[in-house]
Amino acid sequence: KKKKSKERDILISFLEKNSSLLPVTLWESKTLTASELKSLGKIVEKKFDFPKEIFSFLDSITAENEKRTISLFHKTIDVEETEFVFFMMVRHFRILLSLGGKGENQIDEVKRLAPWQRQRLEKQKSLLGKERLLDFYNKLFAIEKDLKTGKLAVSLENTIDFLLLSI
Repeated sequence: KKKKSKERDILISFLEKNSSLLPVTLWESKTLTASELKSLGKIVEKKFDFPKEIFSFLDSITAENEKRTISLFHKTIDVEETEFVFFMMVRHFRILLSLGGKGENQIDEVKRLAPWQRQRLEKQKSLLGKERLLDFYNKLFAIEKDLKTGKLAVSLENTIDFLLLSI
């Protein structure tokens, strides 16, 4: 709870008195301010941000950009698991395909986009074209199905390499 309350103060007091007995992890979806961190007493703050490489890689996926895209893909999998990168690719293309919807037809991720994000994604969508976008998304689906059923002919990393060459 971000607001001061008696309940919050009791909880913080309890944690301060008993933190040496067991490790306690508190998770927040957003970064806490300095005053919020200070109010928690003596703590160790850890941030788990997405690596910047993954967003550079996703933004680079366009036609006639294969060399750069594959290079960024390999830099990304040096710092993240290939399966996570694949998941982010599926998410990214789902968002690209959903950009045209209005109001209730929009998916939640599109509704939450900042104007600068929407503009960047709209540009990428126009560079790819709807046909290429749908084809790529269908290939991602086929890869996911093969991955989950154990039918991938080569590793996921190599499969993504071939996919990126086909765009």
